[in-house]
Amino acid sequence: MAVKRRTQDERSGETRAKLIDVTIDSICERGFQNATTAEIARRAGVSRGALQHHFRNKADLLLAVLEFICRQFASGVADIADRNKSLEARCDDLVRVLWAIYGSRAYAAAIEVVLGARSDRETYARIRDYRSLSVEVAERYWADALSDIAVSPERLSDILHFTVAAMRGFSLHAARRSDARFYRHQLRLLRDFLLTALRAAASDDDWADPPNDPRIEAETDGSTMGREMP
Repeated sequence: MAVKRRTQDERSGETRAKLIDVTIDSICERGFQNATTAEIARRAGVSRGALQHHFRNKADLLLAVLEFICRQFASGVADIADRNKSLEARCDDLVRVLWAIYGSRAYAAAIEVVLGARSDRETYARIRDYRSLSVEVAERYWADALSDIAVSPERLSDILHFTVAAMRGFSLHAARRSDARFYRHQLRLLRDFLLTALRAAASDDDWADPPNDPRIEAETDGSTMGREMP
C-alpha cells in the first residue's frame, strides 16, 4: 500500500509547529534571555536558515507563542457554544478549558515573553498591540458561547476579564505551589462565581456598576492593560 506523501504546506506547518513547541520548552527550561534563536534551532534540529524561513527573528517567534495561546482560547471556548447544555454545564466547561490553557507550560512561557520583552521597546510594542487586538477575538468567542444568556456585551466583557485575571493569578501561583487538590477547590470557587455573576447580570443589568473610587482611578490611570489577551 502506497504511503501518502506529505505536501510542502503540511511539512512547513509541522516545522512551524515544532519551532513554537521548542520555543515554549526553551523559555520554560532556560529562561527568556537564554532562549535564543540559535538555541531554538539547535533543539528543533533545523538550521538557522530554516528557522528564519518561518520566523524572521526572535520577536516573530515570541508573537507566535502568544498567537498559539489565543488560538487555544478561541478553539476551546468555541467548542462550548452548545445551547443544549445548561448554564451550569457550560460554566464547568469554561473553567476546565481555561485552566487547561492558563495552567499550561505554554502560558508559563507566554508570561515570560510578556515580562521579558519589556526591555526591547520595539518587540514589546508589537506584543502590546497584538494582545490588545486579540481581546476582540476573545470577547467574540466568549459572547458566542453565552449568546443565549440575556446579558449585555459590556457585562459579558467584564465577567470574561475578571475570569481571565483569576486564571492568570492561579497560573503565577502554580509556579510556586503544586497542589492539585488546592486548585480543584479554587477552580470550583471560580466556577461558582462565574455562574452567579452570569445569573445576576441576566436578572439585573445594573448589578455590577462600581462606585466611583478615586484611588482606583489614580492607580490605573486609564490603562487598558487589564483588557489584553492572553
